[in-house]
Amino acid sequence: MRRVANGEKSAFEVLYLRYAPRVQGFFVRMLRRDYEKAQDFTQELFLKVYKSRNNYEKGIEFSSWIFSMAYNMCKNEYRHQSVVEEHESFLVVDPVLSEGPLFEK
Repeated sequence: MRRVANGEKSAFEVLYLRYAPRVQGFFVRMLRRDYEKAQDFTQELFLKVYKSRNNYEKGIEFSSWIFSMAYNMCKNEYRHQSVVEEHESFLVVDPVLSEGPLFEK
């Protein structure tokens, strides 16, 4: 990461090639085998890594840092899903109530 922070593009490529398969496997497991979402999350994570390259604290294991970011992305996704599910439950239309004069009023 130090080399990435110094602007070495080849260093970022090395990190990506080394960690992308492991991170994507993590996302596949955490996102209930949604392979497309896992690919999207992997790309998004590496964008975050690149954007945060100057915030990386030396001495912290890179794998711990990147997997904690991946875990937080999953937690945020779970929160988002629960909010969506909660609001979708209010949108369920009862077919009995959606017919007749009461519905028209």
